[in-house]
Amino acid sequence: MSSIPGIISFSLIFYTLFIIRGNLLEVNALIYFLPVVSMVLVFVQVARKTDFEHLPGFGRLSGLMLMMLLTCIVVLVLQRFHFFVGFIASIESLIVIAIIIFTLFKIAGAKIMNKHH
Repeated sequence: MSSIPGIISFSLIFYTLFIIRGNLLEVNALIYFLPVVSMVLVFVQVARKTDFEHLPGFGRLSGLMLMMLLTCIVVLVLQRFHFFVGFIASIESLIVIAIIIFTLFKIAGAKIMNKHH
């Protein structure tokens, strides 16, 4: 129950910090940071009592977290990347990076849909 607000709050922090370049010292700490801290504390407490593999639905939840993290990273790269500058490395490097990102998205999607990869 605490992970969904934590994931949404992480996305809000990411958007404020990297996309609109806002000052995190001027935001409401209860809205921005409390859900993330709560999520981490709940995960630490649960990890002390049981293994995450035994929790039903945790595979989907970890897939959602991975998908959100990958989306944030891709958005940051696209936002910082100037298309008119071009890609400095070789085309083979670009293809390898694209294959790695695509594979990570497939793994995260398979976890969300509860399919075996």
